Amino acid sequence: PIMKKILSYIYPFLIAIYPVLALRNFNNAYVDLASVLRSLIIMVIITAIVWLVTYGIFRKRRLSGIITSLALIIILAYGHVYIQIEKGFGEPIRHTLLAGLFVISFVLSCWLLIKQPTAVNGVSQFLANTAVILVLMSLAQSAVNEVNKFRAANSLSEQNQVQTQDEASASLPDIYLIVLDGHGRSDVLRDEFGFDNSQFINGLTDMGFYVASCSQSNYASTNYSLTSMFQMDYIQLVNGRDKL
Repeated sequence: PIMKKILSYIYPFLIAIYPVLALRNFNNAYVDLASVLRSLIIMVIITAIVWLVTYGIFRKRRLSGIITSLALIIILAYGHVYIQIEKGFGEPIRHTLLAGLFVISFVLSCWLLIKQPTAVNGVSQFLANTAVILVLMSLAQSAVNEVNKFRAANSLSEQNQVQTQDEASASLPDIYLIVLDGHGRSDVLRDEFGFDNSQFINGLTDMGFYVASCSQSNYASTNYSLTSMFQMDYIQLVNGRDKL
């Protein structure tokens, strides 16, 4: 049981990084793997600090690991519980009440673990197994998402017909497409931010450019917006599939 012993040390860290991996999978169209590295490092550092503090107080490794895990679960789950209560009841719960319930639950759990030391090993094993399963599921989902992205990009690349610059200039007119990624429409900038964008738009119009006055993007990701635009179809339909 070397692996079992190692797992008893690292499972609080697995519990800490799982929400980061799960959130990235939920937003995989907009967040790449490299972007979550900083969040993972921060969660590992926070977990180490909390564990050292709890170990300094209780001087029991397994008990400290459980208390650290419970603290992380409560902190990371707080926002999700708050949102679900608001959705279920139609109005938000007071933070003082919800936070109080969380604190009482945490203190009561710690008290029960201290009073029932025989339950520590079982709870520790349960948390460790759960953490491993959740992290492995998240990593598998990330791998599937990355494979799907690679296949979609490779398929789109094979569909493109390569044409030399000389051939294109001989048969087609010059077309300039300006994509102002992240730049809002004039009416939105005016109504929401009080910014007058008319001088910029008029300048483009005077130069002969066409500016869509009521443009809307179907995607919040530049990569997907450009792919959809150049393929002239929704991204999920480019390859004849329902999903990318």
